[in-house]
Amino acid sequence: MTDRPGSALKTYIWAVRSVIFSGVFFHYDKGSRSQEVVLKMLKNFQGALQTDGYAAYSIYEEKLGVLPLGCMAHVRRKFENALTTTPEAQKALDYIALLYMLEGNLKEEGADYEQIRNEREHKAYPLLQQMESWMKKTYDSCTPKSPLGLAISYAFGMWPRISRYCKEGYFNIDNNGIENAIRPIKLGLKNYYSLEITAGQKITVYSIPCWGVAYKQVLSRINGSKLRSKKYRHLISNQLGRITSLNH
Repeated sequence: MTDRPGSALKTYIWAVRSVIFSGVFFHYDKGSRSQEVVLKMLKNFQGALQTDGYAAYSIYEEKLGVLPLGCMAHVRRKFENALTTTPEAQKALDYIALLYMLEGNLKEEGADYEQIRNEREHKAYPLLQQMESWMKKTYDSCTPKSPLGLAISYAFGMWPRISRYCKEGYFNIDNNGIENAIRPIKLGLKNYYSLEITAGQKITVYSIPCWGVAYKQVLSRINGSKLRSKKYRHLISNQLGRITSLNH
């Protein structure tokens, strides 16, 4: 995002996805990634909250009515990075592969939530305990700042949250659903098209094959915001219209 000609700022957008009910929404608060933003955004939330290991979410460990869940995909990524320099990391990846194999088999069998919960309790949870024991033993023999040491430290910091997916059949082993939801934004980083709407401010629109959806979403946000004047609607509609020619 740009705040003035020739400058750029690194800002963040929050993405939230419902697991049970379909729907994803994005939240932007002046580009902030602070804990204050997530506390305001999820102020009255009750239920399971699945996230990565970002420290801002740790406060929910103490919040009544909220059950934090971790993401095994993020843990796996850390050990994959460690594997490039440390062959011992393969052991962790083997444990994780077995956990995902179980999830894949349950999905293929069309297991219901109770069956999934039962299989996780009797098969996945013992594997998690074995992996935890391996990590404790291995951590003593590696340096904390090494790739493997950092991977184990990350996993330990998330472990109570990581293991909780075994409690219910409708919990997920990871939050790849939200990763998939934000992929179009991530893939379009270099294709963003900025247009100036007021002095010193810009709105960013990304150009991807489903530009029509983006067009409707942007106009919808304009209708629900202070940018209701015909001048701004005409400007943005005109600029978005130019994206059409790029996609044909």
